[in-house]
Amino acid sequence: RGIRAEQAEFARNLAALEAAFGRPRQARTYYLRSAALLQDLLADYPGDAAVRRQRGFSLAMAGAVSAGLREPDAGRLWGEG
Repeated sequence: RGIRAEQAEFARNLAALEAAFGRPRQARTYYLRSAALLQDLLADYPGDAAVRRQRGFSLAMAGAVSAGLREPDAGRLWGEG
């Protein structure tokens, strides 16, 4: 897993910071980046439950932030999480 897992965690942490500082658009971008990195990781490790959970969390948070921004994909992201 290595560097990709670390990059995903870093993106998720940046998203949380952006959200805490009132920058939801940037938070959304980082949550989606985290989910994309984890999706790539799942292609190599499809049975890794921890990666699957982390991806779900990133997508759910992206959905929550997206709902606040009134983004049309908020429900889909929330549902995938």
